[in-house]
Amino acid sequence: MSKIPLTVIIPVFNSERYLEELIKTIIDDVEEIIICDSYSTDFTLDIAKSYDLKIIQKEYINSATQKNWAIPQASQDWVLIIDSDELPEKSLILEIRDFITSVKNDIDLAYIPRKNLFWGEFMGKASPYPDYQSRLFRKSKGCYQNKEVHAQVEVPGKAVYLKYALVHDDFKDIASWWHRNNRYYKYELDECIKQNISWSFNSIDEYR
Repeated sequence: MSKIPLTVIIPVFNSERYLEELIKTIIDDVEEIIICDSYSTDFTLDIAKSYDLKIIQKEYINSATQKNWAIPQASQDWVLIIDSDELPEKSLILEIRDFITSVKNDIDLAYIPRKNLFWGEFMGKASPYPDYQSRLFRKSKGCYQNKEVHAQVEVPGKAVYLKYALVHDDFKDIASWWHRNNRYYKYELDECIKQNISWSFNSIDEYR
């Protein structure tokens, strides 16, 4: 079967724990994989080089800035962003193949549901699922919002919603869960300052 005319961009920083499994999951199906690295100090780049992937590097400012810099470097017309600690369901890869081969010209974006696992378990309705993410879009049309955190892709055309999910499995223990939330609260505070919003737990939803 021919490869999907798709560039997958994987933003990474010290992602050796997850990266190889993700690469193995998608490498036989997609035309191009770009590793967008924020100058990792572990074995992340060694893993990427062992698969002869395209590697680009930029100092990290925020997620949106990093991705917007990487997107124009894709060789394919359609781009998929996957975080290094996510894995696409097998059915999602097939769904993306069917989508790209039949997509109409007025559609620029496909939202993908995300299953967030907690200690390896999917919590169903107790989790944010379907937690739709704007990850699959036309390279020439999509751009992330200028936000410090939780930026979504904006496009001029229509969007559709896919059925199958990205699986996010990063919460392995209490320490990793706490560290991640502490980091994201800082990003949210930075966004509040930028928008001149008084920070509170309720204000988080004001700019999402």
